[in-house]
Amino acid sequence: MDVVPLTQAAAFAVREYCRTLKATELTAPDATHRCVSGGCSYWISVKHKVAVCKESKQTHRCGEACDLAVRASDTTRACPLTGFEVGGVESVLYVSAKRNYVGARANAQHWATKQITPKKNVKVHQRQMVRGVLCRLFTSDERREITTNAYARTRVQAMKVAKRLKVAKEPLSLKKYKEIRKVYEEATTSLREPLPYTIPNAFVTYVVDGINLLRKEGALRKLPLKVGDQSVTLALIQLFTTGFSPKGVEIIERIEFVAKHMYKASMFAQLANVRCRGQTICARQICRILVTATGDGAWRFPKYIKPA
Repeated sequence: MDVVPLTQAAAFAVREYCRTLKATELTAPDATHRCVSGGCSYWISVKHKVAVCKESKQTHRCGEACDLAVRASDTTRACPLTGFEVGGVESVLYVSAKRNYVGARANAQHWATKQITPKKNVKVHQRQMVRGVLCRLFTSDERREITTNAYARTRVQAMKVAKRLKVAKEPLSLKKYKEIRKVYEEATTSLREPLPYTIPNAFVTYVVDGINLLRKEGALRKLPLKVGDQSVTLALIQLFTTGFSPKGVEIIERIEFVAKHMYKASMFAQLANVRCRGQTICARQICRILVTATGDGAWRFPKYIKPA
């Protein structure tokens, strides 16, 4: 843990955390504190990939600088504090050897500087992309801010109705109470609380395997998915929220924690860096892959097994 933020991102993360505190809770960073695994709680900044200790305000930089990462699977490592997958290849800069030109420019010299990007591990890159999308949908700071603003707008709407009904000047009758309650319930029907814990590794693996299975089956049936993995992930989350049961036969099961904490699909566009233009079309393509020409179920999507 860093007593003083060593990067600009870490400093921004500490500032954002302090903004969430009340004036009576603001304290100076504690340089003598030593974080203990399992004994300290952390505020996670998904945007900056920084964990801030709530007790001492010391910071932990995740990403390539993470020194706490442990092996999560055969191909990935994960940080136990933030839950982010870390690692991967980096770009390599090199300067080529000096060479002489032939002919009129025989005495000229050329030094070339080129950036080489090694070939990425496709499986690791796909897994990191899927985890990033799921974090933005369920646990990101932007998602929490959207929920907070939605509840604030709902309270404003209820107060306007109460003012129109002159609740402050006249006794509150049962009819007026029901009208105000109806406005509040209609506004909060589509609201969902963010996920209070990190995305399980088992669910990330389940989504990645599902994407690869759909692409393979679509290619066999000549119904290829012509969109990126991000759109397929968003479409699967939409289907996991409601389930898919053509003619009463369950093809895709409804996953409870997704349905409990997921917004309706029209709100995906409020999140930064989430491209949801092809999401609805992709959901229809997935449904076509899962059913036959007559509308019967062709095969059942694998069932999600919740980790113990």
